[in-house]
Amino acid sequence: MADNIHRSELKSIVITGPGIPAEGTTVHFANKYTYDDNGGVKSIEIIKYNNEKKDGAITIGEMKNGVLQLNEAGKKEKIGTSDIIWDDISKNNKKYFQNESKKISKSEETLEILGVNTDKEKLNKYKKNNGIAISEEETNESVNKKNKKTNLEALKKKQFRKQYGNFFYPLGIKNNNQDRIKITVVDFIPQNIPPEPNPDGTRDPINFELGRSGEKVIRGSATLPIPNGVSDQNKVDFSDGTLNPAQVAGAQVALNALLGGIGPGGQALGETITEALKDPNTPRTIANLLTSFALNINPNQLVARTAGGVFNNNLALLFKGPTLRPFNFNFNVSPRDQRESIEVQKIIRMFKQSSAVQRTESGLFLGSPHVYDIEFLSGSSSHDFLPKIKTCALQVFAVDYMPNNTYMTYENSSMVSYSFQFQFKELDPIFNDDYEDDDFEFSNEDGFGNKLIGGIGF
Repeated sequence: MADNIHRSELKSIVITGPGIPAEGTTVHFANKYTYDDNGGVKSIEIIKYNNEKKDGAITIGEMKNGVLQLNEAGKKEKIGTSDIIWDDISKNNKKYFQNESKKISKSEETLEILGVNTDKEKLNKYKKNNGIAISEEETNESVNKKNKKTNLEALKKKQFRKQYGNFFYPLGIKNNNQDRIKITVVDFIPQNIPPEPNPDGTRDPINFELGRSGEKVIRGSATLPIPNGVSDQNKVDFSDGTLNPAQVAGAQVALNALLGGIGPGGQALGETITEALKDPNTPRTIANLLTSFALNINPNQLVARTAGGVFNNNLALLFKGPTLRPFNFNFNVSPRDQRESIEVQKIIRMFKQSSAVQRTESGLFLGSPHVYDIEFLSGSSSHDFLPKIKTCALQVFAVDYMPNNTYMTYENSSMVSYSFQFQFKELDPIFNDDYEDDDFEFSNEDGFGNKLIGGIGF
């Protein structure tokens, strides 16, 4: 290693194929290893000889990532005693020769002589440069060692990406008036608790709604064609509700007590009892009710068994509250050239990263992922005939890299087609006052007469 060069022992192989005699021709060669300043191997050249005595030595090329790259002299050199030159070597013969060269490079003897077997990082670099497979254990060990310091530094920062960019698919949609959907990545804005009293003791008008206030920060966007199957579902939640007589009486007493104090509440309770006692069935009912409480059984069971009836449960369908609307979109994407392929890759990366959970600097909390503003556009204006959507969370972003169940790529290995699936859900419910007044303005410009102000709305 003093001269920074090592030549392997001579190796002889027999090559057969088109243009080569039936018995084949023998090729004599060796690997020439050149070291870098750090003791690693920077190159592997192929030395070809005329015979076993190593006569006629000539460098025919270099092994790069396990592939023989012929030099100008090597291209014109004949293979063994045949008339076939190395530049015309068949793919099978070239692969065979490359594999034989790699056998020399990955032998334990060669690794020991080169001194790369004592350092995992040098060994993995050596194997990678020479097209030698690296085991998963070797890869993991090397990566972990290499990234240990980087990971520690990253864990201290734990900062989310600040900007993604504004992307378009197809690229032409940027400069035309095609209807489109624009999905904008924004920071999550938390809800506010109603404010405390002012320092002077006064209080602003009480508003018990937990609203959101704060500056909207845009991190990026993707503009895509209108997806197929756009739909929405405005839904509120109702459920059955009951109140038995005891609960009704208790509610009346509690309400009167809250509104009028204990005295009026007690008076109301007395009046309720007096009125109830006028009913001849009241003593039996009260007895059944108290018995059911004592035995922890359904009071209606006792009443049904003893009186052939049940308590009036005052059944009604009661409003429980609003629901949050989901929006699911599917896109089939087929990049037409390299620029469009790169744009699609950036879009995928943006939605994957922006929808991922953020980590705080201390590691004590996990921060909300980014959220999304979604808008349907007709040209540069809001689309009047598709719904408006409030800020959403992206619950699922799924990518199918082979939507046709076939592995098909372009020359740069990018996929010929992709399929995207978005599952969004609004952060806040829809309220009646979110809609603009139901008014019409007269317009004959498009030939459709009156136009609804604000379009369909939410």
